Order: sequence, then C-alpha cells, then structure tokens
Amino acid sequence: MPLERLVRPSNAPAGESWLLVLLHGLGSDERDMFSLGSQLDDRFTIASLRAPIPYEIGGYAWFGLGWDERGMRYDAGQAQESLSKLRAEVASLRSEFEVISERVVIGGFSQGAIMSLALLLNDPASVGGAVLMSGAVLPELTPGGTDLRPETPILIQHGLYDEVLPVQLGRGVRDLLQALGYAPDYREYPMAHEVSFQSLADIRGWLSEGIRG
Repeated sequence: MPLERLVRPSNAPAGESWLLVLLHGLGSDERDMFSLGSQLDDRFTIASLRAPIPYEIGGYAWFGLGWDERGMRYDAGQAQESLSKLRAEVASLRSEFEVISERVVIGGFSQGAIMSLALLLNDPASVGGAVLMSGAVLPELTPGGTDLRPETPILIQHGLYDEVLPVQLGRGVRDLLQALGYAPDYREYPMAHEVSFQSLADIRGWLSEGIRG
C-alpha cells in the first residue's frame, strides 16, 4: 500500500524539475516536514511522506522505539519493512513526476534522517543527494558490499544540545559516510533536537546551490 503523502508541485519547466522527498520524525506526520518544504526552492516538487506505523501516543513512526534500563531500544525488523516501503514509494514518485534519480534528494529529521541514510546506503542509485537532520546510524540498515556512489552530495546537520539523539550520533553518521568514501558537508548548530532558523536557511542554500551546480 502506498504511503500517505502531501505534495507541492514544482514550478520549473517540464523536464527541469527536481524532487525532494521529506521524512518526518517519531510521533509526527507528513504535515510537519511539508511545512518546512514550503519554504524551499520552488524548482523542487516536494513530497512529504507519512511513516507507516501508528505511534502509541500519537502521530506515526518508521519503527518502534522505546527506552528501558539498558537505554534506547528499537525494532530493527520494522525499520527494514519501512525501508522497503520507502524504496517503493520513491521509485513511484520518480516515475509519477518524471524525475531522474540524479535529481532526487531524500531528506529527513530524526527517525526520518535515519531512514534517509538507510535509503542512501541500500539503494544508492535511487537518489542524487541527501539531507540528514539530527539523525543516527542503525547498524541493521547499514549494508556491506553495496555498489555505493560516494560522489553523492550529502548535508548533515545536528544540534550541539540535542538530548534525544546526542551530537555524538550525528558525528557517527559523518564518520560512517567518510569511512565509506563519501565527503559529507557536516554542520553543527547551537540548538536542541529541532530545526532552527539557521539550519533551515542552510538547507535552502545548499539545495539551491546543488541545482545551480
């Protein structure tokens, strides 16, 4: 079953549009990231997706998550299932809006960033860029021996005062990608687990520069 989504069409001429696929964090929905997408370059078709799993206290999740005496626990099986659905949805969007994979950017916040990284590493031919906001690495979604595309541009953002996913996890995303041969643009901000005015401005500039480049 297709994922629920909100879409803002591109204003670019036919054949010149880009596609930005946005993924929300835990307990949110497609409206959250769509509100950010409306502030971005209008040459992008913005597709904000809803995660497939209803979250027990409201909103939706890409995978189950909880805490116990051992720390944070997550459902890796659900994450794998969500990744399969995400791969299918991105392929469908590319076809529907007639956008080549080199003009597709995947972007997400928190759990959405985790899933964006997973798509980038598990299906590298499906996207041409990634924006990873306040995310982390799920080892179960980190493949080995995949035909990676280390030339893919990647922007990583993380808050220095993030108490949900501490900044060390963002640095871990950077370190993993560098070890795999990528050259991500990594930026830290004086913020908590959030998207700030400055981080959003940087995303806007990074995306527009990528189009011009």
